[in-house]
Amino acid sequence: MVLCGGFSAEVRAKKMRQDGCTEFISASLDLTKGDLAGFDAVVDGFGAFTPETLPLHTKTSQHLADLVAGTNTRLYIVGGAGSLYVDASHKVQLLDTPEFPAVFYALAKAQTEELAALRARKDAKWVYVSPAAECSSLRCRSIARRRRRSVCRVSSSSGFCAR
Repeated sequence: MVLCGGFSAEVRAKKMRQDGCTEFISASLDLTKGDLAGFDAVVDGFGAFTPETLPLHTKTSQHLADLVAGTNTRLYIVGGAGSLYVDASHKVQLLDTPEFPAVFYALAKAQTEELAALRARKDAKWVYVSPAAECSSLRCRSIARRRRRSVCRVSSSSGFCAR
């Protein structure tokens, strides 16, 4: 059984979707270990975009990681492309390149800090999903075939590509 949702609404509800996914609509910080008991996976699509709410990216993912720690439940966090590495040595991240749009920098920085906090954990099973920075449907298909790569490729002719 998979639990999925953004966990950002104030209303607490639980429903079974047609695709077999149980969806919780709740403030993520209100969820308890008991709420997540029995799930194979939890998918978190949390989003905060204002300067005062950006720290909630790390706070909510750490809370969810606390709840699944020591269990077999896997936590999937949907993050951002800013944390993708653009060099083979894994030293330069996309958000630190001159081409990265300044308007998204604060959000990308918050999500990069969220990923760093998750990387420090050894007690929870988690996966951080970083989408492509920009892609057309053709590029997305080719990206899906190369999804094992961890380095974002930047195209000089068309801006951001994907990993």
